[in-house]
Amino acid sequence: MTHDAALDALPLFVLGMLNEPARAELAEHLRDCASCRLALVNQTRALDALGRAVPQVQPRRELRDTVLSSIVPSSSQSPAVASARRGERTLWPWAAFAAAALLAIVTTVSLVRARSELNQVRSELAAWQTRVAEAEQRAVQASSEATVQRQAVSVLTSSDLIEASLSGVAPAGGARARAFLSLSRRALVLSAQGLPPLPAGRVYQLWAVVGSRAVSAGLFTPDAEGRGQIIGRLPALDAAPAALAVTLEPEGGVDQPTGPKYLIGAPLG
Repeated sequence: MTHDAALDALPLFVLGMLNEPARAELAEHLRDCASCRLALVNQTRALDALGRAVPQVQPRRELRDTVLSSIVPSSSQSPAVASARRGERTLWPWAAFAAAALLAIVTTVSLVRARSELNQVRSELAAWQTRVAEAEQRAVQASSEATVQRQAVSVLTSSDLIEASLSGVAPAGGARARAFLSLSRRALVLSAQGLPPLPAGRVYQLWAVVGSRAVSAGLFTPDAEGRGQIIGRLPALDAAPAALAVTLEPEGGVDQPTGPKYLIGAPLG
């Protein structure tokens, strides 16, 4: 039995309304939980005091005389009437206790039901939050993919489109790639296949050779089948790059090539 369930069960236990399996679970919990034992003592004392919880008020003298005259049997009262009134006086504390006990039961049941409903609401809220987070993640991914597609279409439909073919270099001799450049869009689209899996902490980096220097056009990671795509950015150029290359670099990329070449080629025409 959990701590919360034990706290919910204590009032029913004090009133003697807990079934035997639940009593056994509660007793086992009470052996190890000092706070629940203290709560049991407090609830027992509170229930014992419910019948005596009415505040004492000093009545007016005339009201006191009237009440006492109705309680104390006079000489004109028959023994049966006097006995009945004594019975009423004896029954009243028990009636008050029964009413208080009934109120405690109703309150306890309401609290247990409210706690159960609250836990259900919390569970449903957590499930909805998870669904919202997943939907937001899918929306962000879809937006990113749409942006990439628009960029690719912009390059492929440009009036100054230039094509390049890249061949694999050992240890990626079987790799191949095609690239499409647009100087006006200052971008290129590269699609590669047959690339070896990346070692841990490494990434493929695309380079455009401009004059005597290499300019990074972006990083990419191939899928499990060695396919990779990238929309690369180019600096403002007056002419097509002399060559394109893909190298293996540390994760995060570098300013200038340091690793082995895996793909290399030159723009056509």
